[in-house]
Amino acid sequence: MARIKVVARKSPSWALTPRPHTPSSAITIQDASSNPQELSTRPTTKNDVERKNRGRKHALQLSPTNEEDEEETETDEEEEEEDDDDPHAKLINELKLFQQWGLMNKQDPNKVSSSDDDDDEEEEEEAPTETQRYGLEVTRRYPNLFLLIPQHPHYQGLLHDGVDEGIKKTVYQALWCKLVDLMDKALQTNCLSNPREIKEMMEEARGLEKLGFDVRHLMARLELPSRSIFDLSLANDQLRLAKKRKREVEEQLTELDMLEAEADKLKRMLLDVEARVSQLKARVGSNEERAALMKSLRKEVEDAEKIFRAKLDIFKSLD
Repeated sequence: MARIKVVARKSPSWALTPRPHTPSSAITIQDASSNPQELSTRPTTKNDVERKNRGRKHALQLSPTNEEDEEETETDEEEEEEDDDDPHAKLINELKLFQQWGLMNKQDPNKVSSSDDDDDEEEEEEAPTETQRYGLEVTRRYPNLFLLIPQHPHYQGLLHDGVDEGIKKTVYQALWCKLVDLMDKALQTNCLSNPREIKEMMEEARGLEKLGFDVRHLMARLELPSRSIFDLSLANDQLRLAKKRKREVEEQLTELDMLEAEADKLKRMLLDVEARVSQLKARVGSNEERAALMKSLRKEVEDAEKIFRAKLDIFKSLD
């Protein structure tokens, strides 16, 4: 039999290759972005809310019962309440709780617990839509996860019309598996993860989103490492700026201390000068007294010079 080659028009990372034993002309995978009509995830309906409530009830039955785990659960609930104002953080915490509760662990559809059958007898199971039926096998593997994160994919723009139903089932079911796989991988990422790998997973998540899958939890978790790095970088910049301001103020305070010490020294010198001036003023008296004293001293010098010259003349005449 000929092997099947799937042709991707733009080779998106989320394009899937169907299994062999199918004519190669039967299928061509398209990039959903080539569809001119933008299709968003279906809005939350009343049935979605009921499915989520049932999922939470199942999850609580799987939640820890020992005291330490109960305290951890209470802490997570408190953190969730604190993150109500941040939808991004709320989605991340919800996905973390789904993993802690074991909702992302594959189950055997034939052994799924039905302990609450009595409570659900009166509840009518919502019939899957035409597009949801391709994910029934996966939802049976992860029943409570898809109760809490219901999916309503449309697959529009992925396959050409007229593709064999078996191929549709293979490709569409693989998308549901890809969603769970990406969620599990996203929860393993951290700030040390390879940015390229995270980027590739983000591209796959965007591809699923274009096909109508609800990937809000997945994308929020994939953005966490880059957001954490950005927050860390921002905090580092703020720390560096704070240290710079502190250093500048410290330098200014040091300079101020030096100038104050110099000013104190000059003040002491000025006081010494002022004291000396006071002493000299006390000796020479007022301005009038100083003028009279200088006049008297000049006359005294003149008289002394006269006496000296006279004595000098007498000394010379002795020769």
